[in-house]
Amino acid sequence: GEEVFAVTLNPRVVPCRNLMEPAIVLEHGVRAVFHRWTLLRLALDQGWANGDGKEQAEEMFASIMRLLLNDKKIYTDEIEDLLFDVLEKKFNTLAEDGSVEEVSALLLKIRNECAERNYETANDVILKAQATSAPISVSVRSLQ
Repeated sequence: GEEVFAVTLNPRVVPCRNLMEPAIVLEHGVRAVFHRWTLLRLALDQGWANGDGKEQAEEMFASIMRLLLNDKKIYTDEIEDLLFDVLEKKFNTLAEDGSVEEVSALLLKIRNECAERNYETANDVILKAQATSAPISVSVRSLQ
């Protein structure tokens, strides 16, 4: 499949400390989380999307970034609702593997840490995304 969320950061640039804006680190962190998310990669590789999978994935990324960059306090269930909705409507996929909850918690953690200029979790995910192309397998059921 096409590398939609390929992480393009040079490993020597990571870890970021105070040189980068939190929003930039957050963006790279979110892309890295999506890159390592087996369910999303599977949906893209198998062509489950309604239309252009890469485009749908980019739209999902943009929606998540809008939510995470919001100044108000956000909760994991808001992220979960958005991801479940997009997976079902745009990728014809029911996520029953616990990965949406896992991804949502990780995204919120990265977001909250970046807000405090703590890039530890973001850097960890970015480095793992650079090192691997496919993490653990998941059970997944396509609606098609």
